[in-house]
Amino acid sequence: RRRIPADAWVLAAVFIVSWAFRFLSTTNFHNDQYMHLAWANQVLAGELPVRDFVDPGMPLTYLASAAAQLLFGRGAWAEAVLSFTLLSAGAALTCYLAKRASNSLLIGLIAALIQIVIAPRLYSAPKIVLPLMAVWAFWRYADRPSRRSLVVLAVCTAVAFLVRHDHGIYIWVAASVLLIYLHRPNGAKRVATYSAYVAVSLLPFFAYVQWYQGIVGYVRAGLSFTDAEYRGRRVDLRPQFDLTPLVLQPPVINVRWSSSVDAATRAHIEAEHRL
Repeated sequence: RRRIPADAWVLAAVFIVSWAFRFLSTTNFHNDQYMHLAWANQVLAGELPVRDFVDPGMPLTYLASAAAQLLFGRGAWAEAVLSFTLLSAGAALTCYLAKRASNSLLIGLIAALIQIVIAPRLYSAPKIVLPLMAVWAFWRYADRPSRRSLVVLAVCTAVAFLVRHDHGIYIWVAASVLLIYLHRPNGAKRVATYSAYVAVSLLPFFAYVQWYQGIVGYVRAGLSFTDAEYRGRRVDLRPQFDLTPLVLQPPVINVRWSSSVDAATRAHIEAEHRL
């Protein structure tokens, strides 16, 4: 009988602790969460993305939300379950990767704990899970640079692209750098093979987009959405640090004096309590 490795039990415990923490500490959704929830509801109402409503470049995000509502019922609870699960999977994967990098379970647990307690917003779950999934795929390929590992890396890139297009682009760039480094001086050939696998994985999506809107129109619509989303917002290219000392201000208290209190008594009380 095959025994379950001890590390698997640790990762399961990290997942459960993270899930419980999010369940007990979450009281509401932030505004951005309702954006893809609205698109998910449109899908559940029978509408199709691109054909019936604008897709700004995150089809798998709201399709996953729609699938969660089919599994767990309509409403916010299904979205919460999906977000808790993704964030908890990210915590477990953080523990696994940190332990592997440091050869220390304690460091792995600390890394996972930090990710849990900083409590990223629920809609940020893909920003946690996708880079970690990419690191796992990078590491897998670096250990075993086979065609199968390259296909796995390409599929991870395609999934990230469908969750949100910029995530897929970031991972593609990082993977290309890795492949060029590992296969120098013939890295370009391996990057081309990897890119072809990604393109094949995304071919059904692009065929669908071309059929209903056209790829050029789709890109323009996505750019217009992004421009409208960020128009009027202040974006600081560098972080701003305010190092001026914090001066505590006394609270403002409004006191309505009774007409029976004479001026001398009032002055005495105000001086006594520094009003």
